[in-house]
Amino acid sequence: MNRLHILIVALVAIGLYAGIITHRHVMDDQAIIPHQPALRNPTDIRAILLGRYWGPILPQDTLYRPLTIWTLAVDYRLNEELGLPGTDPASYRITSLLLHAVTSTMLYVFAVRLGLAEIPALIAALLFAVHPIHTEVVNAAVNRSESLSQILGLAYLALH
Repeated sequence: MNRLHILIVALVAIGLYAGIITHRHVMDDQAIIPHQPALRNPTDIRAILLGRYWGPILPQDTLYRPLTIWTLAVDYRLNEELGLPGTDPASYRITSLLLHAVTSTMLYVFAVRLGLAEIPALIAALLFAVHPIHTEVVNAAVNRSESLSQILGLAYLALH
């Protein structure tokens, strides 16, 4: 596995979306990040594991995404530790960028592990990194559940 290829994929994935760091919250971020009480404390495992994704915002909600809620809570706490409002979008954007880079590089690793030659694996990972379908996942912090599931799925397949 070529480490330079991994670095190239990560840098392209981050570089393509780097401009989003200064963006405001979009779509469901505007409701969940300021109004989901489980985001206030990443160590409150009970609230994270037993709560619903939308919390009190949508009483009929049946989504269960504790890993996503926990990562959002870590961003909230990180903002507070930096002296920013917990809802400040910058840390959420940076985390989304990093998750997209990890997902893209995991695709490269999986492709190589699957037996694909390194150059075709690099091309596949770069196409994945730059494909516009990922815009919503990277731009909206609450959509990181997709990146998280892809990372875990690809890691499982690569290690299997």
